[in-house]
Amino acid sequence: MRTKARSLLLLVGLLAVVLVRPVAADPPEHIDVDETFLDESLTAFCGFPVEQHVQGQLGIQQRGDTVATTGANFRRTFTNLDTGQSVELYISGLQEETFDPVKGLFRLSFSGRMAQIVVPGEGAVFVDAGRFVQTVLFDPETGEVISVEIIDRGRNEDVPLEVVLRSLLSA
Repeated sequence: MRTKARSLLLLVGLLAVVLVRPVAADPPEHIDVDETFLDESLTAFCGFPVEQHVQGQLGIQQRGDTVATTGANFRRTFTNLDTGQSVELYISGLQEETFDPVKGLFRLSFSGRMAQIVVPGEGAVFVDAGRFVQTVLFDPETGEVISVEIIDRGRNEDVPLEVVLRSLLSA
């Protein structure tokens, strides 16, 4: 799975959880996120149990059908539960989500530093930054996807995030 898609799925999942709560139109609502779970997908990919700890603060603001989120001091810590080896991935930027069930439109955009891993003494070993926009058109009656368009510009690593994490966590 592509790096941005995987990270966006996590952010969208977190957004879905927090949107259950009422969102004030103005000013933005700030929600602290602090969740730990077994990352089943990464565990299967790596061949050893990987725990993920997500921390940060989401700022959420709703304007009509648009929900804008920003992350502050967001980080995901991945830990090999067999060895205790950990890697931190930092995320910052602006995520904006638009959902219109009447028109059959869902758009997710992200601008900024999507993912960065810094290893002490080595510096940044993984950087994924820029602008990512995914637009999904669907049939409002059936929910069937009609089309998906992805725009992805910026600095993207040649090696998938999962491969980098497996290498760093097994060292």
